[in-house]
Amino acid sequence: MDFRILRSLDVSAFTSKYLTSKLSSYSECRLALAQTPDCYQLFLELLSKHHQKQDLVVRLLFTLGNLTAKSDEARRQLFQCEGCTGTLLQLYDSYQRRDDSAHTPTRKGPPPSPNRPPAPPACVQEHDDVLVKLVRVLANMCIHPAVGPALATNTACIQLLMETLELRSVQESEELLVNVAATVNNMSFYQEDSSVLRLSRLTIAKLMLKLVLSSSMDAMLEATRVYGNLSQSKDVRDFIMQNKVHQFVVTLLDSKSTEMCFSACGVLTNLALDPPNRLAGQVCQALWNMIGSGGGGGSEEKLMDTQEKESLLEILITYLDEEEALKWIENEDLRDYHKACWELEFQPVAQKLMKTLQPSDRAASQHTKTWS
Repeated sequence: MDFRILRSLDVSAFTSKYLTSKLSSYSECRLALAQTPDCYQLFLELLSKHHQKQDLVVRLLFTLGNLTAKSDEARRQLFQCEGCTGTLLQLYDSYQRRDDSAHTPTRKGPPPSPNRPPAPPACVQEHDDVLVKLVRVLANMCIHPAVGPALATNTACIQLLMETLELRSVQESEELLVNVAATVNNMSFYQEDSSVLRLSRLTIAKLMLKLVLSSSMDAMLEATRVYGNLSQSKDVRDFIMQNKVHQFVVTLLDSKSTEMCFSACGVLTNLALDPPNRLAGQVCQALWNMIGSGGGGGSEEKLMDTQEKESLLEILITYLDEEEALKWIENEDLRDYHKACWELEFQPVAQKLMKTLQPSDRAASQHTKTWS
């Protein structure tokens, strides 16, 4: 079927026949849609023309989310459609404003039980459904290396994402906030100077606090990933330390989720760039825990490629040298303190990790003058 004729078909027939069946969940259908001329432009036109028809909007966005979930080409084609960003952001703003008004009225009736928080109003849940699907499309699009940086420089887009983080609670809008955090994470991967997101990094770091401290594991994971990218900047690292976020991140090292542990390691590794933070030993211990205390068995091969292992070994070799590790400290009193921390917290676990990563022949010949 030529999908271009859908412009002249009854929208309700199109919706019931093609979208409610969720055919786009199947790879064959996604391929057929992607190969249809003007497929993405048609969807955008329908979204713009029928933006008030919430059921249709949800299904269209759901389909676009499926199309862009695994295809870089789909992400590029959608983004390059005329009016793509404007259409999506207008929808975002429209439904976000509806939710604003829905949150405003005073709740009537008996007070909710403290043990069971009140469910959000039905209209909020419905509007959230649109936003969940829409933000998922944005998150998917941002994965493309040409699209992500472009959206990260879009002031309106970043402002809408930050508004959602500010207005919503994890308790009422968990899926929406997880999707927003995933979008921010994908955008924050790009560190261009012109990035509006980069310029707003401190505000975003503050907004991520309620996610990382929530009871939702998905929200915690996405927020930790965002901190992993944003903590490349010193002001964000300072914020994390001042607000003791690092203490919570350290507890995530014991998570049974490899993704969570890796994300926590990313944050702590960045924090360790500032010598006073003294987190290098904890990062080494986390890596040791992931590789396994069994000492080899090829488990490190599954977690790190050759280049990553070589880079980590170079870092370990450098900072196992006492002079190299302590040369930045000029105050003699502080030098004695940090030397003690280096000997007690970093050196033992770094040596253990290094032996695990090194091939046996290299380990035998390694210069170890500073080892005790």
